[in-house]
Amino acid sequence: MVGAQNQAAVDGACALNILRDLKNTVNTYVPHAPVNRQRQIFFSVVTEGPIHELWVHYQIDEAYHMTLLRIWRTTIPKEAREFVRSPGKILSWGDLTGIETALRQQRTE
Repeated sequence: MVGAQNQAAVDGACALNILRDLKNTVNTYVPHAPVNRQRQIFFSVVTEGPIHELWVHYQIDEAYHMTLLRIWRTTIPKEAREFVRSPGKILSWGDLTGIETALRQQRTE
């Protein structure tokens, strides 16, 4: 499990860098885009056999962090159902409407 967690840490840091670069690109090419000052976060799932862990990745200043949110053992039916529902809950938090709105405004100018 430690190897998978280490891989998730590296991948999470890379994903945060990509999110930062996308934000910088929007700010460069859509100068009137709404400024998003919220902390960028990224989620990952680490698995080994029936054990599944949900981690959140974030950055504070120059340091990358990851925090364990939940562990499920998918051989237990209740935990398997909870694990399967978790990505849907995470996806419902995502919101691309700010980017879409900025791009629409740019096209009309």
